[in-house]
Parts: sequence; C-alpha cells; structure tokens
Amino acid sequence: MSTKGKPPTPISRPTSARKDVPGAPRVTQPATRGIKVRATRTGYYDEKRRREGDVFLIREEAAFAKSWMERVDPTTPEHTTSAPEALARQLASQRGEAQSVDTPTDDTDRALTDEDVL
Repeated sequence: MSTKGKPPTPISRPTSARKDVPGAPRVTQPATRGIKVRATRTGYYDEKRRREGDVFLIREEAAFAKSWMERVDPTTPEHTTSAPEALARQLASQRGEAQSVDTPTDDTDRALTDEDVL
C-alpha cells in the first residue's frame, strides 16, 4: 500500500484518565509534532551541531533561538548537513576563492605549450 501524497498520521500517546485508579480507561492525546526551523548560522540543538541551512524540528517554543533560527513552512523537507558534506562545502569554497585569485588575467601567466616553442 502506497502512502505517497497522503498526510502523515499523527502520533498518539496513550494517557490514563486517572493515574491513581488502576485499570482506568486510557485516552489518547495527539503528540505535538514540534516547530520546523532553519539554522541561519551554526548552533547546537538536541545535542547535535546544526549548520547554516539545516532544517529540523524543535520540540517547543522555548527552544526557539532567534539568534540562529528562523521558522519555516511545516512542509519544508528536513535536512541536516553531515560533517563530510560541510567539509566538502568548505573545501570547494576555498578552492573557488583560490582560483579567482590565481586565475591569470592575460596570456603572459599561462604555461608554455609545444606550439609556443616551435
């Protein structure tokens, strides 16, 4: 059975109607899904490093940090940047900066070829 295109089923947590009475009827209450946010710079939440651009859920409003988070649409897909991805992004950025600095501006800086020697 395919679940594509269907909204996710809310998670329910059973709770006892009366905790002091054994065998009391159990009532289910929908669990809160959280607030979806994007990291605007590096920060830490839920014992994980969140890098700029990561989209993740926070459990409660009190966990929202305006200094490095912004709210996003709940339908935004979650994404966490792994350490290898972050390193690759950093290296690519450094290579791009180095290439722009070292790129020759005229033919005097280019390497000699066989055609130049003849």
